[in-house]
Amino acid sequence: LARINAAQPHFVRCINPNSQKQAHKMEPEMILDQLRCSGLMEAVRVSRAGFPIRILHADFVARFTILIQVPSQQDAAASAAKMCQGLRIPQEHYRMGKTKVFMRREINDKLEEERSKLLVKQALALQRVVRGHQARVYVRWLKKQRQKAAAQMQRFVR
Repeated sequence: LARINAAQPHFVRCINPNSQKQAHKMEPEMILDQLRCSGLMEAVRVSRAGFPIRILHADFVARFTILIQVPSQQDAAASAAKMCQGLRIPQEHYRMGKTKVFMRREINDKLEEERSKLLVKQALALQRVVRGHQARVYVRWLKKQRQKAAAQMQRFVR
């Protein structure tokens, strides 16, 4: 509290780049001091040290069920816990709350990347099937057109 009282009142609400109020001039020490006094540096440190990603159990199960299948008759919390174990996420990187899964950012990023890769893989498989079907339909149509053309030519020649 003494530190905040010692600072100028405008340090709490805005960040001034220099004490002379001149354009294009920055005093890094002054900016850092203002950030420390406002508590922003502490908030960032706590967020990084903790579990900044908070997802409801049901949302976690719905989002990442593509990575690992769990029995559907369980409640969302039990399913989310089994999914975390099945995905081999280290215990120190996530916590199970009463309603949410708390994760570190790097774990969430890793899960999202794996999910993204699987979705792309499935989209490509779906495109492959649809394009194959379209090609077969087109070939069938060409064969019919060829038969019609052959019949027309034979009628004309006879």
